[in-house]
Amino acid sequence: FQELGKYESASKFDNTAFWKHSVGTAFIARVIAQKLKAEVEVAFLAGLLHDIGKVVLDRFFSEFYAETVHMVEEEQIPSVKAEMDFLGVTHAHVGGYLAANWEFADTLTEAIVCHHDPSSARRYVKLASVVHVANAICNHLDFGSSGEVVKQEIDDPVLGKALWKLGIGPNSFGKLVEMGEGQLEDADSFLASMMGT
Repeated sequence: FQELGKYESASKFDNTAFWKHSVGTAFIARVIAQKLKAEVEVAFLAGLLHDIGKVVLDRFFSEFYAETVHMVEEEQIPSVKAEMDFLGVTHAHVGGYLAANWEFADTLTEAIVCHHDPSSARRYVKLASVVHVANAICNHLDFGSSGEVVKQEIDDPVLGKALWKLGIGPNSFGKLVEMGEGQLEDADSFLASMMGT
């Protein structure tokens, strides 16, 4: 991340809120993975880095990315739709490219690329689904912000499919939200220690 350097953003992208959301998603992904007896640390990392493409877009294409942030707010649409419409690429693809370039494990790279559409994962659907669900829960609980204004509801077909892929089913989403909420205190403590406060 030091390679990305400090920069002046042309957009309303809030780095502090972004990292809070990322850490919250990581803690929620980890507890979901624990319950499913999946790879806990990989789930944590995937949750932490799932939206890293947004930082790259904001850092290196700030003026263009500012337009997508504006579209998301004005039209109340998901960021991936605004990015694809305006830039022709999404933060998930940019994040996946960065992960591949940094030689991250295939599991982590695919989770980053497919976290908005876990069914598109070729090999690691379960991990991509864990991150998708954790991201939805973190957004639902308003813990930080990745810039998304549209929250997934339980009747969202992608969320429903991700829950089924995990063998959970949509009726358990409320329990997952409660479980996720319990993780956010630990996420706050983690953030405080990282920031030295």
